[in-house]
Amino acid sequence: MTLNLDDNQQFILDQMKFGLANKPTPEPITDIDLERLGWSAESYNQIPENEWNDWSRKTHWALQYAFSHDTSRLQDKEKLAEWRKRCIAVVNAALKKGNTFQTVLESATLHFVQHDLLHSLIDVYGFNGLTDDEQNMAQVFSISSQQNTREAASMSNTLVNISGMIDRLLFSLGIFLTIIFTVLRLFGKIDWEWKWILSPLWIYLILTFLRVNLIVKPSLKNRGGRDK
Repeated sequence: MTLNLDDNQQFILDQMKFGLANKPTPEPITDIDLERLGWSAESYNQIPENEWNDWSRKTHWALQYAFSHDTSRLQDKEKLAEWRKRCIAVVNAALKKGNTFQTVLESATLHFVQHDLLHSLIDVYGFNGLTDDEQNMAQVFSISSQQNTREAASMSNTLVNISGMIDRLLFSLGIFLTIIFTVLRLFGKIDWEWKWILSPLWIYLILTFLRVNLIVKPSLKNRGGRDK
């Protein structure tokens, strides 16, 4: 069976064939696969949901494998540029059609771009390293905001970890100074009042209170808000 495809769609199909045939558990493409790839979105209900989900995962994994292999895990810039150009062209055309009139091949490409290609490109080049079309598409899929959320979460975790290390250092220093001041006071080397002898401890408690309220609590609150 053959499909009526343009050059970009044919590229996706060829890569999908390669992925199916060469992934760890090879599954050469069949006439049934080709038939389904040519279906419109309205035809999804022709097979049971579980069977459809299994088949969709198979084709998606095939594209993932082909992409990783063909671009040498993003190291082959020439191949990567071709994937970027062709995938974005297919998805742009699919988005103009709308969900109802997209073919399964176009829908599979859209899913791959949304969940794999754009994330990989942002990880390598950053959002500003994307082309205008890719940035627009990332905004359509809300990928840029997801990326910003992950970066904010990472920064928040880093601040909490650093503040935790500082807290342990201050606690150790407070205990050490309190012991030194106490010994000096008992042997008459200093005549400070006890409130100053114990000052390293209450200074540590004040700093801990500030750390918890200014760093830890806001970080946990933001993290909880993102998880909802």
